Amino acid sequence: MKIAGLAFAALMSLVVLFQIALILGAPWGHLTLGGQWSGALPLKVRVIPVISILLLLAMTRIALGASGLRTPWGPRWLIWLVCAYMALGITMHIVTPSAAERMLWLPVLTLLFGLSLWIGIKRPAVRLTPQGPMQ
Repeated sequence: MKIAGLAFAALMSLVVLFQIALILGAPWGHLTLGGQWSGALPLKVRVIPVISILLLLAMTRIALGASGLRTPWGPRWLIWLVCAYMALGITMHIVTPSAAERMLWLPVLTLLFGLSLWIGIKRPAVRLTPQGPMQ
């Protein structure tokens, strides 16, 4: 399960780097937000990748905690919110009008969904000790 957590974090790191590139003006507007923009995103739209980065980092931290690589961050059920977010992302990228966006992100989101699902299913059981819950 730790391998799944590492793979999740590595893949999410690439997604975060993509978002940073968008913020810095990379000409990849056709690969995000439904492909509404060709070239760089307009300055006022670049706040969206900033918000995305915060969300992606939170989901990565949740997955690292649930996989046993870090101390848990919040309740154990948060990994299921990560799974749900990835499933929603898959759905959105199936219907996106941008073929380029679909070709890039559908496989990435499918992998992230599978990894988060694996982490959720295989996460370590909580053992009760006299001192309280233990991983």
